[in-house]
Amino acid sequence: MSGPPAPREDLTAGERAGMIDVMTAHEWSVLLSFIAGSAPGVFDAAVASRPGPPGDVTFAGELRDRIDAKLAEEAADDPQGYCSACGGDVSWFLSFTGPQHYRGEGTVENPVELYDPGHEPVVAWRYPGRVTR
Repeated sequence: MSGPPAPREDLTAGERAGMIDVMTAHEWSVLLSFIAGSAPGVFDAAVASRPGPPGDVTFAGELRDRIDAKLAEEAADDPQGYCSACGGDVSWFLSFTGPQHYRGEGTVENPVELYDPGHEPVVAWRYPGRVTR
């Protein structure tokens, strides 16, 4: 028989709260990950029950904004290819041999477009948003 273990009927709400008070940050993370995976409705209800910051933003919306900010920060730490001959962006694409010059962000509003500047890419690497000398 699988599934989540039965609730501990011998624990009071106060005892459960006391357990939470003495958990480490790692233990909180593991516990919340377990709840999110095994009881997503409980996790969603907990997120929905917490008010967001002042204004018209829900807590779930605030968390989504934090995720977007974290992903943007991580992307800024990844070097990106460019052509040292012309300064254009270059990358590798499926169905193409070798790096290709491209423009665009790969979004609906700004799709990626491959173009031929008249020379083969001379690949170098840079970090977006950082000034290099």
